Amino acid sequence: MQKLETTLAQARSAAEVPCADQTTCDRAWLATRVYVEANSDMKVRYMDEGAIETYTPIHTGYVSFYARRVPTSGGGMMILLGGVCRGMYDSDGKPGPVYADCATKVAVPEAKFRGYLNANL
Repeated sequence: MQKLETTLAQARSAAEVPCADQTTCDRAWLATRVYVEANSDMKVRYMDEGAIETYTPIHTGYVSFYARRVPTSGGGMMILLGGVCRGMYDSDGKPGPVYADCATKVAVPEAKFRGYLNANL
């Protein structure tokens, strides 16, 4: 379990992607929507200049992703990707019945996000 938590932490870090200028960020943001749609079990329910959100997962083991685009000091932007999987954690915050499967469903797309954006800009 500790190994999965370490993997998730590394994936979350990799899912924070800086972009230096508005044009690049706009292209990256459109690519982010495609990525969210391709990796989520749920459809996109909302998108604007600062957020992309899918519907909340309705079945155990379903994963959804969200993204945020936030300004950074120096005039750039940061795109942040995160995932949620139903049943990953119990109501008390401890690992749920599908923790291992969910951790992989969230961590793999998060870990690959930076590479996807770099390849598609």
